[in-house]
Amino acid sequence: MPTASIRISAQQRKETTLEHPGRPPISIADVVAEFSAHVHYGPTYESARDYLETLPELAPGARRGSDLTQIRRFTHNTLKPVADLFSVRDK
Repeated sequence: MPTASIRISAQQRKETTLEHPGRPPISIADVVAEFSAHVHYGPTYESARDYLETLPELAPGARRGSDLTQIRRFTHNTLKPVADLFSVRDK
């Protein structure tokens, strides 16, 4: 069945440098804020029934494989321009 699942998670980190006499500085990144969201799409019973009626029949015990599966990971460098595309602004 066609489905989609989108997970967004972000962490804001604050970097602190610790300095000790006679030792090289140590950099520590503390998480100061976190955000997570999950959106899942699944078809309704009616749309699933209609979709399945369009598919050719399979032999008994046969299984239909997924034709597309994607997992993408990206940083704020990509997220900011994408968010700007969907933002509403008065001009």
